[in-house]
Amino acid sequence: MRSEAAVLRRTAARYIRSVAAALIAVVALTMAAYVGPARAAEPGTAPYVQDLPTGVPPTTAGTT
Repeated sequence: MRSEAAVLRRTAARYIRSVAAALIAVVALTMAAYVGPARAAEPGTAPYVQDLPTGVPPTTAGTT
């Protein structure tokens, strides 16, 4: 039969893990809130943005 001390140790360990997980979640959310959303680059500064040759219309993907 299990001793009462062993049961209390397991229960305490379970609560400690729960509190630790909650603290980690709070710290992660707080850090994310202070960092804020990513900022967009200035228009046209992205290396993959290319000017279309004259006379080529932009694509209208997804529209009918």
